[in-house]
Amino acid sequence: MQKRLAILAVIATLAAVGLLAGQTGPLGTPQQGIAESGSGQNAEKQSNSQSGNQSSPNPVTSFPQPTAPTCDGACQQGRQNLAIQRKLEWFTGLLALVGFLQVGGMVWQALLLKQTRGDVHAQANWMKTQADQMERQLRLQEVPFKQWVEIGLWKNLTPHPRPTATEPTVTLSFEVGNSTQFPFTLKRVATRKGVETWDSPNMEHLIPPNDYYLAYIFFHISAAELELYRLDKLAAMIEIETEIRDVLRNDCDPQHFRQTVIFGPNRCEAAKHSPHIEGFTLEQTR
Repeated sequence: MQKRLAILAVIATLAAVGLLAGQTGPLGTPQQGIAESGSGQNAEKQSNSQSGNQSSPNPVTSFPQPTAPTCDGACQQGRQNLAIQRKLEWFTGLLALVGFLQVGGMVWQALLLKQTRGDVHAQANWMKTQADQMERQLRLQEVPFKQWVEIGLWKNLTPHPRPTATEPTVTLSFEVGNSTQFPFTLKRVATRKGVETWDSPNMEHLIPPNDYYLAYIFFHISAAELELYRLDKLAAMIEIETEIRDVLRNDCDPQHFRQTVIFGPNRCEAAKHSPHIEGFTLEQTR
């Protein structure tokens, strides 16, 4: 039993050695492996078997390698032209892109300008509306400060004319009153009877509330008018123009009056009072 085990071990060892030799040594025929596994053959048989069975190596066929093509001057010039064309194409494409961007920017600016213009118009309309409202509010606030003059209380200051007088001079007075709640400045008083005009410019006379300024008018009467005067029936049309500066230091528009005064030695009163007369203007004399 032990012998059999020893023989199997020797055979396994030889087989392993043969396998290792077949892997590491040169390639050969199958007879070499069989000859090497036999332990009782001599070296001469092994050498003959190896020399007889060894095959000659196959010759290796070599193919000629293709040579690289050569590029002359024309080829190089063509390549340079192609490179330049590619660069030009890129440059042209960039220019086109820049052009499109510029056109887009101009369109966007036009739209933005149109929108801004609309906003400006809307803002202007809103500001105009606000200004109108403020002006109306200011006028409403100025209503309590609105001021005007009153003409009245006529008096005859003419001395009794002599019996021999033919065209005496008549002197009348009237009050320019302030019936408002605030003082104002009387700047000018002008009067006219027929073609005779009297003017008092640059007065700057302050009139307190419920007070007056006493103004005078002088004119001549004819002999026929003198007879009516003596009968207290002489009537004269007197036109008056006044200018004031109100308490807010604003120059007011001139006020025009036309009154018919009936007077005589014992009478002097205004028969008709029209405080606002259109088309009536007394020219200021210097």
